[in-house]
Amino acid sequence: MVRLLAERSKDTFVSVQVKLIVKLLLLYGFKFNRIIELSLDAFDPEKRTLEISFKNGHNKQVFLELPYSLYKDMKTHYDIRTSYKSGNSNLFITRAGSLITNAFISDFLNKARTSYFSGSKQDEYLKNPFTPTGLAKYAITNMILQGMDQSTIVHITGVENDIYQDCKDQISYEDYNRMINHNFRGIKTFDLL
Repeated sequence: MVRLLAERSKDTFVSVQVKLIVKLLLLYGFKFNRIIELSLDAFDPEKRTLEISFKNGHNKQVFLELPYSLYKDMKTHYDIRTSYKSGNSNLFITRAGSLITNAFISDFLNKARTSYFSGSKQDEYLKNPFTPTGLAKYAITNMILQGMDQSTIVHITGVENDIYQDCKDQISYEDYNRMINHNFRGIKTFDLL
């Protein structure tokens, strides 16, 4: 996936958007609707942040600090996007100015899937991880392994509790054990005893 992202052309509006959306899915695990709903002013180019509003009746927001590489991609996209004279205030739009759909990145994800499984036979029982939800689940699993709490993950990503639980259930016993011990080592009492 990372190799395919690096190979993407940087010249076209669509290529820049696809690359950025995939990176957002892989890092932050956003539900695709959360990406569609992002407004132009959610990105602050000076502070290098992306504002995410909590759903479910909370009037709170979090300002995610973007890694430098992601910031550069976001800034490139933002500059191109603001040059489009569209009545649409969303961050991600089609060339025609309408909202994107999750089919917007399907060509890229299909290429990633083909590349990943080339030369090997895919088991029919496996779920396709090369979907927006599959990429989000990958990010959510990583968040869980880092000890991020369920409430924070659900609020930031916009996913439902069942997707969170599915990700948690996919964590191996060894990874879960390592995560728990890592969290205990971070408690001050651990060193005092």
